[in-house]
Amino acid sequence: MGPTNEQRLLTIVEAVRRWRDYVTAPRLVAAHSRLAEDDAAFPVLPLSHLAWFGIVHGVDHLEMYLDALVVQGRSHPLAPQTLARSAVLGASHALWLLDHDSRQERQRRALRLAHEEFKQERTALRDMREISDVDNARLEERIELLTEWTDRTVAAGQGLGLTPNQVQARLDDTTIIDTVAKRLVHIEPVNADLVQAYRLLWRTHSGTAHGLRWSSQAQTKVFDPLVGGGALGQVTSGGIDNQFMSSAAPAALLDRSITLFETYRQP
Repeated sequence: MGPTNEQRLLTIVEAVRRWRDYVTAPRLVAAHSRLAEDDAAFPVLPLSHLAWFGIVHGVDHLEMYLDALVVQGRSHPLAPQTLARSAVLGASHALWLLDHDSRQERQRRALRLAHEEFKQERTALRDMREISDVDNARLEERIELLTEWTDRTVAAGQGLGLTPNQVQARLDDTTIIDTVAKRLVHIEPVNADLVQAYRLLWRTHSGTAHGLRWSSQAQTKVFDPLVGGGALGQVTSGGIDNQFMSSAAPAALLDRSITLFETYRQP
């Protein structure tokens, strides 16, 4: 008999504790390493910085997810799904940047993500300016700088064979997750069932993160019908099996992301 899902969860908890120690110390990229060569395409916001943030983002959210449900044993039916979703996002961004055989493609992906970063920040600052109606010279300088940087990503992309529209195209997280999931299955077939299941679970986690009711229905325990129609229901945490599935997928993505980052940052 193999390990239970509860035992598997505890194994993931131990892995996340190691990863927490790993991300709390600087992991500099060595000269002449694969990552250093990848970074050369756009030093303003290099690939290694984006991948590192994705790893830190994933570890941070997965640790909180596991701390609440497994370590402290709390039964939160909805909020942990958003944490699991965020963990997958960070890990997927990192793996999307790191796990491709073509340097040019890795650099293209990094440019697109950098452009998205600059665009989103600029939009937020413009919204803040309109809401507050405050004349802030530093705010205007930052907006101008972000505009310059978005233009530079477009110029750098042309050197890598990307059209301006391709650099500026909105990144779709579901597509990124599906891409890295399929790649992970190709590299590590043992994760095939887990990854396939999470590709479906990702959609429900996204519904929960956006405050939509439909995604919690599978976790709803229905009681006796009410007089006149309807019934009482209680949203549950889904139990150990659901918790294992929600944490095992981001853990698999993080494990490979960290392994690749550590390998590629060294000469």
